[in-house]
Amino acid sequence: MKLLIALVMCFIPLSGYAAECNGHVFFYDMNESGGEASSDYAYYFHKVKNVLPTKGISISVHTELPIESKTCFNKHVEIAKNELKYSLGYILVKPNLEKKVLGGVYTGVDFIQEVDIFFNLKTHNKAH
Repeated sequence: MKLLIALVMCFIPLSGYAAECNGHVFFYDMNESGGEASSDYAYYFHKVKNVLPTKGISISVHTELPIESKTCFNKHVEIAKNELKYSLGYILVKPNLEKKVLGGVYTGVDFIQEVDIFFNLKTHNKAH
């Protein structure tokens, strides 16, 4: 699972594909043993990974601490260990550095809806 995520990251540029930058999403899975939750998480990641850049959202994938990345809004963001209450989930970050942590596994449609609400985006390009 971790190798798969690492390989996927080689093909995802961190700066957005869109002209504007609306924010950044950290995908994190700290489950060492994998399991069903990690499998579901990876499945839905593949459903949404190409949708987010079209919305002006840069992404990064993390399987180890510390969680940090450069964003499309040209700021280096680091997530402290105490900000994580779940072993896998998502951290949404606006350019003003406002954060929202979503723990657990979200379906593609539910996740895109959370992204649209947090970043004040129009709903389109839904993932299934």
